[in-house]
Amino acid sequence: EEQHKQSLADFVRNFNEQVEKTHAGWWDKHRAEFETARASVASYQAARAETFAAKHAEEQRQLEADRAAAQVELRGFEADEETRLEEQRQRQVQLAGRHEEELHELTISHVTSTRRISI
Repeated sequence: EEQHKQSLADFVRNFNEQVEKTHAGWWDKHRAEFETARASVASYQAARAETFAAKHAEEQRQLEADRAAAQVELRGFEADEETRLEEQRQRQVQLAGRHEEELHELTISHVTSTRRISI
């Protein structure tokens, strides 16, 4: 009976040791999987941040290029408007001069016709 008790105690001890080893192996396996997953997520987040930063930088460059093009276009429009304004001023001077000449001719014509009547 003593031998049976000893055999049973050995069996229980061996069983407990085996369970502890299995349990420790299970925890080691899952801990390694967790660390791998964490590293994978960190890698994904870093790649995503890098992609976002690159996309943001490209959009910023495009925005600056569009802004510069709009500035050039605006300067061209302003130059065209200045040219058109100068042409309008010149046309105004011409029309004022022509109006002055016509008024002078009408005045002379009126004076001449008035003299004829009075003669």
